[in-house]
Amino acid sequence: MKPLTHRILLDDSGLLHTEQLDRLKSNLMLCLDFIAESEEAGDLFELSVSFVTDEEIRQINREFREKDKATDVLSFSQFEGEPMPTPDGVQPLGDLIVSVETARKQSAEIGHSEEYELNRLLVHGLFHLLGYDHEVSAEEERIMQGREDALLKLLEERGQIP
Repeated sequence: MKPLTHRILLDDSGLLHTEQLDRLKSNLMLCLDFIAESEEAGDLFELSVSFVTDEEIRQINREFREKDKATDVLSFSQFEGEPMPTPDGVQPLGDLIVSVETARKQSAEIGHSEEYELNRLLVHGLFHLLGYDHEVSAEEERIMQGREDALLKLLEERGQIP
């Protein structure tokens, strides 16, 4: 039987308020709907998201990317090339790991809300899961940024993020 909705697994380790998590999950559902409509990646997706501390993301970054520093978001894709849905029709996208501490610092530096920054990082990570890579070339960066901007604009227009 095919599920009627995306599957989003959230692990916040107590770093975010329940209401914040609910809004982020709702926004991720809209993001996945947008991706289903605009990308050739599938119709229904499974996504795992963990909100962690700087130290936790630093350890993961060191172990998997050999970079001994904290970062804002890490993406580990299960979507390699052609869509490979599970028997129930859900396409596994992968795992996003977001440092809440870094998101808070960046939101203060940039001058927008913490929630906006968390959404921005999730959108950025989603496009990495789909294979976009801003570090490949200026053209790829421009394309990825355009996709991210379109999705963030949609969320803003729908009143989903401040």
